[in-house]
Amino acid sequence: METPEKGSSKAHLDDLFYSHYLTPSNAIKLPKRYIELRLISSSARGMSFSAQDTVTKKAVALKCLNSLQTADQGKHTFREIRLLLRASHPNIVKLVSVFSPSLCLGDPQIDVVYIVLEKMDSSLTHAINMARIGKHKMTHKHISFLLYQILCGVKYLHDSGIVHRVRLSLKLRILPPPYFRI
Repeated sequence: METPEKGSSKAHLDDLFYSHYLTPSNAIKLPKRYIELRLISSSARGMSFSAQDTVTKKAVALKCLNSLQTADQGKHTFREIRLLLRASHPNIVKLVSVFSPSLCLGDPQIDVVYIVLEKMDSSLTHAINMARIGKHKMTHKHISFLLYQILCGVKYLHDSGIVHRVRLSLKLRILPPPYFRI
């Protein structure tokens, strides 16, 4: 078996990535800095994972967008990245990083893009469900403060010319103490 030369950049990049197997025949390639992957959700566009960043020692959310086969899907992904790069507001989730393992490893064909975001503890749907079954109490003051934060985030997006078209109950995230980010 041939081994890459020590000085080659390909060998160096291969050392920085590992394969995380979702099923025996389905793997994703990730930088070694992201460990403890846990699936959060999946959709037609890709999957979302929680992970631990070993460099910053912070929890992050990894969006694995693997549906880049058409120009429209690529444009949608590019638009999402561009908007996240532009957004800077306390009630908007923060973009940490963007990468594509295939591009990093020298393949010009981008088949998967990872968007790394700050990790939120919960979603609005989860908080409402927990309040409904009595796990925690949401007073009128809590609800007013959370609604104010949501409206501040949406106002910032609209003032920036961004229209949020996604079902907000699924995309709103909670950071303790109860601070919302879109």
